Amino acid sequence: VGVVVVVDVAVVVACVACVDDDDDDDDEDDAFTDSDEGEAAEAVAAAGEGIQLRLQDLLEGDDDSDDGGVGVGGGLALLRTLMHRAQAHMQRRAVADPEVEQCLQRQKSQLQETDFSCIVRRDTQHNHPALAGSSNLVHAKLKSKIFATPCLLRGRILPRQRHALLDYSENVNLFCGTFSPDGKSFLSTCQNVRMTLFDVQGLRFKPARAVPTADIGWAIVDTAYSPDKHFVAYSGWSHNIHLVTLDGERHESLPIDEDSGWGVCPFSVKFSHDSRELIAGTNQSAVCVYDLIHDRLVFSFVAHRQDVNAVAFMDEHSHTFVTGSDDCLVKIWDRRLVSQERHREVGGFAGHTQGITFLDPKNDGRFVISQGKDNCIKLWDIRKPSSTLNPKASDDYRYSANRGPREWLRSDTSLLTLNKHKVARTLIRARFSPLAQTGQRYIYSGSADGCVYIYDTLTGDLASQTPMHQSIVRDVSWHPHLPAIVTSAWDGTHKVLTPSRQAVKQQTVRIDVPHWQ
Repeated sequence: VGVVVVVDVAVVVACVACVDDDDDDDDEDDAFTDSDEGEAAEAVAAAGEGIQLRLQDLLEGDDDSDDGGVGVGGGLALLRTLMHRAQAHMQRRAVADPEVEQCLQRQKSQLQETDFSCIVRRDTQHNHPALAGSSNLVHAKLKSKIFATPCLLRGRILPRQRHALLDYSENVNLFCGTFSPDGKSFLSTCQNVRMTLFDVQGLRFKPARAVPTADIGWAIVDTAYSPDKHFVAYSGWSHNIHLVTLDGERHESLPIDEDSGWGVCPFSVKFSHDSRELIAGTNQSAVCVYDLIHDRLVFSFVAHRQDVNAVAFMDEHSHTFVTGSDDCLVKIWDRRLVSQERHREVGGFAGHTQGITFLDPKNDGRFVISQGKDNCIKLWDIRKPSSTLNPKASDDYRYSANRGPREWLRSDTSLLTLNKHKVARTLIRARFSPLAQTGQRYIYSGSADGCVYIYDTLTGDLASQTPMHQSIVRDVSWHPHLPAIVTSAWDGTHKVLTPSRQAVKQQTVRIDVPHWQ
């Protein structure tokens, strides 16, 4: 097993040069000697500059080898010893050296903003990063024996306590509820003629404005924030995608299919990362791209054999986007190679036995999760597409979440499959946890049984299952900077999950809405 560990604490440099080969001879080796102060000072300066040390080949070799290799177990023990020595030495020096104290404070603030990065690479028959299977043991060791971080990586303060938050005055189905990327706003939509935008301070939600909507038909089925923080896009059962400024003063309709009439529904809308284009997937098996700069539909093409329920760009820099459909396929596209005349996917994934309801990329250009009507979440690596893409017919999931046994497909190249939750009646969402708090270690999902499920991608286990509502939880949104998950359910309420019972001190906010039309 070849293991590469990337540690954000660069002060470990001070330990590498002064590890005694006879580490277990006496207890005095557990601390630095005075002769090591020069090397420790250099390490402190390096830590202040944010230099990262890549410890390569430290964990190579067999545990039983006699040729000097430390082995996996020995490597873990050595890394743990180095970390303890560096921390103890810096704490002693901080008492007498103000510069060291400043370095410690800077390093502490950096640790609150970033996560420890652990990359475990292993050659398997599929030749992909080992995020499941036999490598779970290695992940568990690295997690429990090396990383001592106050953030959510260790799962000690996962959101598990339920609080009432927002209650609509009538029993309407809530379809979407999402935080803005900066966490300062929360957008709520349901089966009525308005969207409600809330100002968020900590976990206090204050209704800021109600934005009138137009031409939504049955309901608002999807919303999206523009990366430039100027607009919100929403879609309903209409041939238009609607664009609204965050202050609600400007409202535009962007036609994507004027010929099909009311029967068109863009099930999913997303902005490009430069906010210049909107991409949408419709119930006409089509993908549409709208140019916001020139105010025109660039092209619309048939991408799947059934409804396109989900679209998403892979990251902030590439031109790659993915689509998911009721034909049970996830397809990969390159925006630069797609036009009205030429539209062929560059890859895809076949593993779900029923339609796709939602896609959420990790924003690293590599990994994406898909939520399926087969009650499964699958983690994919776009560098390992399926060899064959055979479309399948999706069953009607509107009436029951208890469908037949799952069928394993030979073309399934997913890295991980999570299947404790239920998907029924609507396009339930699942997402990666925030990067700033958890390093995107967790995947969380709504469910048809009214619970919120949080899965650990390192082990594939269910980390948390919390009953929240008496009805379907369609959407879930984790605050980008706080350990709080807001749910949107079909019982007309938003609720919030936090680590503490005392985290939310405000009274439930009741929202008066007009009758659905």
